[in-house]
Amino acid sequence: MLGEAMVRLGAALSHVLLYQICPRRVLGPQADYWDVLRYRSIGVTSRLLGWAVHTDRPIRDEEFAGVFPAPPEEVERVLWKRGFHRNPVAAVKTRKGTPEIGSWVRRADSRARRQLHVMLFRRSDGRRGVDVYAHEEFSCLNPAVAVRHYRGIDQRAAVGVRRARELLPLVQPGDGGGVD
Repeated sequence: MLGEAMVRLGAALSHVLLYQICPRRVLGPQADYWDVLRYRSIGVTSRLLGWAVHTDRPIRDEEFAGVFPAPPEEVERVLWKRGFHRNPVAAVKTRKGTPEIGSWVRRADSRARRQLHVMLFRRSDGRRGVDVYAHEEFSCLNPAVAVRHYRGIDQRAAVGVRRARELLPLVQPGDGGGVD
């Protein structure tokens, strides 16, 4: 019960800090310091609170939405223009031990019950573009559903992938989009 109360409190505090106090630009493309802080906090958070929080998890193959054929900086600018924000409170996703290069989220509003979460990875083959993974899930900022978010309840990879493909100019390897 204490753990659930802590998750709800954390969600409420994150919402107030990120969406009420800080200016909107702290979640935009220029705010890449969030990713550095997230990566560096994994070890410390795991050692101090490992029993209470998860700080990273492997990405799942079914979350692959496609390749965005542009450099990471351009991808982030497009995400921002299409209503996504950086997601500084997300657990760091890893692919074969390599951390994501960005975590972005899109919600109807800051108190929405659900969110579209996209994770960006450098292409594993070293080619131009960014691999985009996605899932749709309960929002981490809404205290009413934050516990369900934290536990991964009703996380929908297929819905997230479909929505990411609708919102972003993604191509699939092998479809002639120049990403093979």
